Amino acid sequence: MGSREMDLEKLEWPATVHKKVAEMFRESLETFEEPPGVIETGVLIWNRFCQVRGKRIKNPNLYAASLHYLMSTISPMENGLTQKELANHYRVSPGSISPIYQEMASFLEEEMLEVETFNDREPMQPDRPFPSSILTERAMREAFGELENMEFESLEEVNQLLNKKLNVPKKAPANNKERAQEMIYDAFEAQEPLRYQLAKKAMKLDPNCVDAYNILAEDASSMKQAAELYEQGMNIGKKAFGNGFFQRNKGYFWGLVETRPFMRAKFNYAQTLLLLGKKEQAIKQMVELLELNPGDNQGVRIFLFIAYVENGELEKAQQLLDEFNEEVAREVFNRALLEILEHGFTPEAAKLVTKKKKENKFVIPYLIGKKRLPSELPPYYQLGDESEAVTYLDDHLHLWNKIPGLPDWLKKF
Repeated sequence: MGSREMDLEKLEWPATVHKKVAEMFRESLETFEEPPGVIETGVLIWNRFCQVRGKRIKNPNLYAASLHYLMSTISPMENGLTQKELANHYRVSPGSISPIYQEMASFLEEEMLEVETFNDREPMQPDRPFPSSILTERAMREAFGELENMEFESLEEVNQLLNKKLNVPKKAPANNKERAQEMIYDAFEAQEPLRYQLAKKAMKLDPNCVDAYNILAEDASSMKQAAELYEQGMNIGKKAFGNGFFQRNKGYFWGLVETRPFMRAKFNYAQTLLLLGKKEQAIKQMVELLELNPGDNQGVRIFLFIAYVENGELEKAQQLLDEFNEEVAREVFNRALLEILEHGFTPEAAKLVTKKKKENKFVIPYLIGKKRLPSELPPYYQLGDESEAVTYLDDHLHLWNKIPGLPDWLKKF
């Protein structure tokens, strides 16, 4: 932006703390020498989010960290930080960033892009708690790269440019590979059967279109066939990059937009293997995903924990919890789960359950059968809310249900 900055005082903020978040976000990104266009676009997104959602904010550091993380997924940063590194910078818990980021990403898809949020709950695999951000990814490819070094003199100029970029007619693809990718983005937004028709057309244009395999696997006639399609897509992506690419970019793989179809295929393949009972193979795939992307934008750690528990590898499950050390209901209840599986209904297990009940009272009624899980998951969850409990139990309830005498023990709390 040269010597000019968007005047935050001229923006309408529901509360002073919302402006404080914008100030913290801007100051941090300027410290890391991020492009002015990225910074001011982030401020604009945050301002709209505040006006529409009207969030009550107790910890501005948490929201600044989450906004920083959101922008890192939208436009590649000069100094890319993992979720853990961001948490250290803003002095917050790594796990507390995820639900706020998740809500912001959903807002960006629903409100800013003015389209229906893509439902990423494929019928052939377990549900994931993080939004796919397919629509945001598409916008990023088409627009945000051009925002990085632009200069703005006013909010109106930023607003006009952003809206123009997000709604401008798409530039004609230059080749079959680009045509196939555009068709895939259309498919992600479409309902079946058009969704699958577009994926098939994309595959004809580009037989190496990895996301075409991801979509067509949803329509597979069996879990085995779905796994085969995911594996095909994964192997095609791996071959296209080459071994040297993996070594050079290991650790921040998800930050490269071109890797995401491969990462989706690999994660889909791992989850399908888990459903097929091939736990060790699933674990191998998920461990490799976390090595490529330790920040874990995809939520791999959630299913890796489940796989470890199902495979009886409780020590590795514990190590995984310690590695991420998240202050969310999932972690504390999972620690209690491991304690009970290893040692029974101990005082330590009771202490963990009591601790989390104070922060989220909604989990235990589901565990004792007093309430049933809804047929649909919430689009995002909030810490301490019933949405957090439902999201956690949708994936983990079957692990708890295997514990004899659990309902009677939990009724004491």
